[in-house]
Amino acid sequence: MKPFTPNKPAGRTVIVITSDITFRTGSYSMDEHNLYAKVSVYSRKINCPRAFIAASSGARIGLATQVQKEIHIKWRDNGPEKGYEYLYVNRDSRVSDQIAFTEVDDHLKIDAVIGIEKDIGTENLIGSGLNAGETHLTNKKVPTFALVTGRAVGIAAYNAHLGKRICQVGNSPLILTGALALKSHLGKEVYTSNEQLEGRQIMHLYSVSHAVVNTDADGVTKIVRWLFYTLPDQANVISSCDVTGNRDAEYFPTKGWAKTIITGRARLFDHPLVLLLHFGFSSKIFAKVVMQAGLVLYPGSAYKTAEDINDFNREGFPLVILAKDSSEDSVVDTKM
Repeated sequence: MKPFTPNKPAGRTVIVITSDITFRTGSYSMDEHNLYAKVSVYSRKINCPRAFIAASSGARIGLATQVQKEIHIKWRDNGPEKGYEYLYVNRDSRVSDQIAFTEVDDHLKIDAVIGIEKDIGTENLIGSGLNAGETHLTNKKVPTFALVTGRAVGIAAYNAHLGKRICQVGNSPLILTGALALKSHLGKEVYTSNEQLEGRQIMHLYSVSHAVVNTDADGVTKIVRWLFYTLPDQANVISSCDVTGNRDAEYFPTKGWAKTIITGRARLFDHPLVLLLHFGFSSKIFAKVVMQAGLVLYPGSAYKTAEDINDFNREGFPLVILAKDSSEDSVVDTKM
């Protein structure tokens, strides 16, 4: 796509990958995985920002419906009370060529289901690994964004997270490991829903996602605005003669993680740059409020600073660090 905006009247090309949740709940077979990978390679080849709209159920793990219709259950003690021993089909079943089996008495014990449909098994998880690698490589080369709407499950959630900049619509969860999976693993119910575990109140609070909006249209607007703060193909150079007089500056920090450091993107004479600001705030860690002094790098703020400097450096941004003197309410050091 090439969106044209008031800030970019000449337009700016962006590669867009979208999930179609109306087709098999947006799940990915190897066909979808390979397409995603090729588009990511293309975005790196032409050095173009890439946006991913995630509304997906992750890798496609399907059912061999023909086999399913022929399956029988071998119960223990001829009843379900003590569970089952194995699944089987009759010896004369039409689907014997779609399963791996062991002959037992007068039937075929199912060892594995092969099926006749393409890409309904664990081979799709190989494609998930391919996509994760491609997203990681793409993020190292070009700006990447993700809009999570409806839900993003499994590899869709990982792709969004690996793309670094995430906007969540409503309470659309980023399901890396769902509530039901945790319940099965732990043997008890810790979370009652995916929203409670991976909704906006968790993912945005701890800066896994970077913005939350109420509608898809607002989400697209946010991605376009983020795109505005990336460098164009040919960046203008700011000369010292351009800087005349004083100008007011405003910032709007979000209620998020590691608040002793504020990082953000700005524009100076229509030239994008980034800022690191050192401040002192009280930080809420889970249910406990801990006072953290300004001008001190705590583990969270140090990690946040390092991550953002890496991101900004990869995109070729000028970096401005503003630090306040603890004894004076003024900026004492500015480094370009």
